[in-house]
Amino acid sequence: MSAPAWPRWYAPLTHPITVGCFVLLVLNDHWLKPVHPGWLSGKLSDVAFMVLAPLWLFAVWSRLVFRRNQEPSDSSRQRALWACLLLIGVTLVLMETTAWGDWLYRYGLGALQFPFRAAADWALQAEWGEFRPVQATPDLTDLFCLPFLAVAYWIGDSELRRAT
Repeated sequence: MSAPAWPRWYAPLTHPITVGCFVLLVLNDHWLKPVHPGWLSGKLSDVAFMVLAPLWLFAVWSRLVFRRNQEPSDSSRQRALWACLLLIGVTLVLMETTAWGDWLYRYGLGALQFPFRAAADWALQAEWGEFRPVQATPDLTDLFCLPFLAVAYWIGDSELRRAT
């Protein structure tokens, strides 16, 4: 008996471009931005995020659906991929163009990071860390990174085709 074709829910995350974007994001945010701040280091993170974020969301959706022992149909996988791309694109547009979108982004991402930061603070300082929203600088030129969602689509779609 062979295993179902879709248990590789993580496949888009292991694509070489996705791995490269993850490495770029980490190196850029933790080394290049502090050492060489500027326009280029800011855009590198945005480009990497446009590729990574929808694929992470898609992988989470895929894992949750597969975990319920339901093999998703090809059309539902395709719709889920498009929904993840749309969610990330709309989020970027709203956070760059509206004050409430910026606030939701800063506090929402801060809330997602809080458990990890608090645990690290506690482990290193023996005291519980406090909640901190992330810092964000609204910049309309970040919208030029939206076309990189096409790279995420290409990776996700190629993995969907490979799974069928």
